[in-house]
Amino acid sequence: MSKMLVVRNALFSNPNIVVIDIQANCFIPSYYCSSWSETVSFVVAPKKGVYDREKLQEMMLQLVPGLEPDAKDDFYAWDTGMKFGKLYFDEQIGEEKIRREIVITDESLLAKPPEEFFGGKRVIETTKILQRRSWVYLYPNAKIALGAVHEGKNQYQIDLSELKPERFARLLYRLGLSS
Repeated sequence: MSKMLVVRNALFSNPNIVVIDIQANCFIPSYYCSSWSETVSFVVAPKKGVYDREKLQEMMLQLVPGLEPDAKDDFYAWDTGMKFGKLYFDEQIGEEKIRREIVITDESLLAKPPEEFFGGKRVIETTKILQRRSWVYLYPNAKIALGAVHEGKNQYQIDLSELKPERFARLLYRLGLSS
């Protein structure tokens, strides 16, 4: 099973969080993107808001049990704000075989062909590994996560004055979420 599916299954089976959004972008063929052939972002939040950096960090590290992230950004707090953490999961998802054939038709070049040309042809074959990166973004509560996804607000960090328990709109309560 792919890492992305392991991550997805772990997040959806976790009773303490809610998956707010999943954004997938495919860049195959890979010439569209030099690094990743596919990216998948999972945006999650605790069902009951968590506002302490240490508790958020601990929760983040337990989101995908049994699968070690390839990298992570830790939660970080300072006097006036907090930077959000995220997990990175990288995996190979295939190969792209690229074949170029160069054919010389000029008689003077055919008489004395450039190096590596045989019978007027040169074939260049390369293989590029296709990779997927899956991110798991953990936000302190569903309202902050929804603001990050839909408004681009507080995507990477938040001012501590905005990071406090509060009452949410009826829609969030209907989803079984609370601050």
